[in-house]
Amino acid sequence: MKYFFKIIVVVVILIPYNTEVIAQIEDDFHSFNGVLYIPIIVDHQEEMNFKDGRKTERNNPEKKMTIQVNMNAKDMRVSNGVFSGVILNNIGTIRDEVITYKGKASKDKQKLDFIEITQEVTLFRLDTREDIEKTISLVAKFENIPKSPYGSGYKYKYGVSKIASVKYNEEFSTTRSHYVESYTEKFVKINEEQMGKYYSGVRADFKQGELKLKLKEEPKIKVVLQSNETEDLLIKRVMTVFAPGIIKELFKTPGVIIIEGIKVQKLLDEIELSQSGLVDERTKIHEGRILTPDIEIIISYENRNPEQIELPVESFVMRSKFRIVKADILIDPNFTFSFGDKKGDEFIKELAKYNEKVAEIGIHLLYE
Repeated sequence: MKYFFKIIVVVVILIPYNTEVIAQIEDDFHSFNGVLYIPIIVDHQEEMNFKDGRKTERNNPEKKMTIQVNMNAKDMRVSNGVFSGVILNNIGTIRDEVITYKGKASKDKQKLDFIEITQEVTLFRLDTREDIEKTISLVAKFENIPKSPYGSGYKYKYGVSKIASVKYNEEFSTTRSHYVESYTEKFVKINEEQMGKYYSGVRADFKQGELKLKLKEEPKIKVVLQSNETEDLLIKRVMTVFAPGIIKELFKTPGVIIIEGIKVQKLLDEIELSQSGLVDERTKIHEGRILTPDIEIIISYENRNPEQIELPVESFVMRSKFRIVKADILIDPNFTFSFGDKKGDEFIKELAKYNEKVAEIGIHLLYE
C-alpha cells in the first residue's frame, strides 16, 4: 500500500446516467481544480492521562479555526452539467487523504447550482502505518456559485452564494513516554465574524485535460464480509443486512459484473480444502470456475461497545476498505459508519449516503 500512495492517484467517479458525456463549459474541459475555505467554531475537548493515574482536561467549546481543502484532479466525469470525481493523495507514507467532489451547473452554465466536497484524512504515527494518530472528516456543501468573470471557473460571491451545510470532526490520540494525549474537535457553527464581502468560500475551475471514461473489459467487483477473531452473531447479522445496501448502489452502474461474495465464501473454503491435497483428485473444485474480481470491497467491524462478547452490543463501527486484487493493493481511506449513535430517519439517511460513497469509490477503481 505504501508504494501505491507514493503517487497521486486520480480516479473517476461514475454518475449513474447512461447518457452522452458532455463538458460543463466546452467539450475538452475535463480536469478540475479548486479550493475550499471556511472559518468555523469547534468544540475542543482535550485530555492528558498520565501513567501515574493523574488526569488533566482542557476544553474550549468555542475554538476558532479554519478548514481548507486544495483540490487538483486531471480527470473527472461530466454528464448533462453534472460533474464529479475522487482524488486520492498521500504525503510520504504517514498521511492518506481522500477528497470527493460533486456538483451541478445551471442550464445556462452561469452558476453552479451546488458543489459538495468531502475530505477524509488519516495520519499515522509512524511510517509502519500501524497506529492511527489523527483522523479528519469533513463534508461541506455550497449553493449558487456564480461564474467567474475570468477563465472557466466559478467563485463564491458574498451575498449571493450560500454555505448550505458543514460537518467537521477531528480526533487525535498519541502515546508519550509518561502520558497519553488525546482530543476531539467537533463542528459547532460557522464563524460569521470572518464572513464578509472579501470572503471567497469555494472556487472551482475547469481546465483542459484527459477524460477517462473507459471501464475495464468485463469489470468485476465483489463485496466481502470480514469477521474479526471474536465472533459476534448479532454484528455478523447486521453486516449481512448492511452489505446489500452497497450492492444496490453498485447495480446502478451498467456493465459492471457484481460477484456475490457472501454465500460464495463457503465455496471458496471448499476450494482451499480441495487444493490442500486432502481430498480425492476426482472431486477437486477448480478455482478458474469462479470469477476473480478486479476490486474487492471489504467490510469489517471494530470498536465493539462493550468489549465483552458475552454482553449485548450497544454500538460498533463498520469499516469499508478496498483491494485491487491483481496488484494485491489494500486501500483504507478510513470510511467508517457508527452503529448505535444514530436513530430513525437520521440513521437511514446517513447510511444511504455512506453506501453511495463506498460504492462510488469501488466503481471508480474499475476505470482504466
